[in-house]
Amino acid sequence: MGQQQLLLLVLSIVIVGTAIVVGINAYSENSVRTNWDSMLQESMRIAGDAQAWLQKPEMFGGSPDENKVASTPAEQWAGIDFLKMGYNNATGSDNTCYNSLNGQYKISVTDSLQIEGVNLQNGNKVVIKVGGISGDAVQLKQALSVRGDKNLADGSDATVSALSCGGTGGTG
Repeated sequence: MGQQQLLLLVLSIVIVGTAIVVGINAYSENSVRTNWDSMLQESMRIAGDAQAWLQKPEMFGGSPDENKVASTPAEQWAGIDFLKMGYNNATGSDNTCYNSLNGQYKISVTDSLQIEGVNLQNGNKVVIKVGGISGDAVQLKQALSVRGDKNLADGSDATVSALSCGGTGGTG
């Protein structure tokens, strides 16, 4: 009878231990995914704020009037930064960086306005391109959720590196 009780005790310890490990892994994966979703939402909000800045008259803190009739996206988005969009805690020498609890964001202008967000702690990266002021001008260019240098979406190799703003990329 004693051996049977010991066997049941060992078996129950193994089952409880396995359940705890599975629970910790599920919580960890859920935390990464929640951060990624929050970063995507925050990037879309920044894109909306950028579009609002472009439409707003200059006298109300919007873009200069010559930007509204510009022929290239680089001219259209000239001078945009987080401070002008109303983010008082903008960082970087040119106010093109912004830190939040979800991650660190940087805006840059190439062939369109690009919003890049990273969270190094969770290994998440989101890149959004904004072509203009129409609703379909906002495109999700890249969205990675990385754990162990693997893209969680498709298993391909991927790395998330820090933005050129300094900082840790969010405390998320």
